[in-house]
Amino acid sequence: MPPIRESTDHKKKYRDLKRKLKLLIYENECLQEELRTCQRKMLDMRRDNFFLLEKLLKYEDIKPSSSDSDATESSDRM
Repeated sequence: MPPIRESTDHKKKYRDLKRKLKLLIYENECLQEELRTCQRKMLDMRRDNFFLLEKLLKYEDIKPSSSDSDATESSDRM
């Protein structure tokens, strides 16, 4: 009767492994979705950062600070 017992042991192992595989596949899908969500957020943040830097550069071009103009005047005298 050992072959029957071995057969049931193999079936149990197979079912356990199959269950683990399904769980790992599900977990992988969840993590991939989370990764995609984080990548979208990061892309949005990069776009916002670029937009704000562009605005800042435009503002700096319009209004130079007094320390910048003082440095320019002193370098012009030399």
